Amino acid sequence: MGKSVLCDVNIWLDFYFGDRKGHDMARRLVLQGQKQGLMFMVPASCLSDFFYICQASFKKGVLERYGAVSDEQGIAAREGAWAAMESLLRIATVVGADMSDAEIALKFKDVHRDYEDDLVIAAALRAKPDCLVTRDAKLQAKSPVLALTAEEACAYYGLDA
Repeated sequence: MGKSVLCDVNIWLDFYFGDRKGHDMARRLVLQGQKQGLMFMVPASCLSDFFYICQASFKKGVLERYGAVSDEQGIAAREGAWAAMESLLRIATVVGADMSDAEIALKFKDVHRDYEDDLVIAAALRAKPDCLVTRDAKLQAKSPVLALTAEEACAYYGLDA
């Protein structure tokens, strides 16, 4: 297997939403990483959060601009979230989860105390990527695998601006 990167949900959201703080680095990581042949992965446990936050972000944009979200705009927001999900699944391989991942996450409760992040750690232990990329400082600090920010991952893989 070639070089592989497991990205937490915050990195994928940064990649898709230009108004997010980490957008530029996530975009560089993914687009230049693809050109270099990096294999991107996403934990299955992150997909529902990704979809929900995409839909909520689209609705928030409409609300900020128009003051309300009509039924049609709500449908459009949901369709936008579906489109983002389809795009993500073309870019990244989903790291599956089963009972063993749930049990691994439970074992990390005394170390990390965040079950959602512990499922990301379980995915990293399952998939064995070169690194886990996240903006979550607590996850980075407690990860048993190399965990980097998008900026650090760009430097690690030599992805220039």
